[in-house]
Amino acid sequence: MNKKNQLFVILFFLLLISCAFYLHYLTTCSTNAINDKTNSGDNMLHLLRHGNNTERRLAAEFIGRDKDESAVQSLIGALDDPHQSVRGWAAWALGEIGDESAIGPLIYSMVKHYKKFDKGGPQEFSTLIIKRDVEALPDYCEALRKLTGKDYGLEVTLWQQWWLNDDRTQGK
Repeated sequence: MNKKNQLFVILFFLLLISCAFYLHYLTTCSTNAINDKTNSGDNMLHLLRHGNNTERRLAAEFIGRDKDESAVQSLIGALDDPHQSVRGWAAWALGEIGDESAIGPLIYSMVKHYKKFDKGGPQEFSTLIIKRDVEALPDYCEALRKLTGKDYGLEVTLWQQWWLNDDRTQGK
């Protein structure tokens, strides 16, 4: 290997190490801010609405672990977050809190973000187009299972059909 290639390899590894340290720093700062005992529920709601995607994800997780019922509407809003990890943690948190008012918004968001991957019939998760495109879908389905006692797996269409025929949606 000539000196030019050796220099390129060294610079490449230095860049990788720098990126890894930066990501670790961001995650550590966000985690410390969320784990700080002086942070109130209001601060978590602020991070959920206005933080960077890591802070929003960690805030949703914190709120779910705390089972903060006052955060349901903010978590429902987070179901429309551009980052799947935030949507997934928001769905998980709603399942942990257990407020049935989240069922409709969970199904609406699931249909909006994931129906395009659903063929409408039984299918294995592995047959979906690209798994990273649907990484939050299991969180939605688990939250719905906890809230409804039903289990339609990862079938977006089946969840939607159930909701449309459920007594809670009749007359709306």
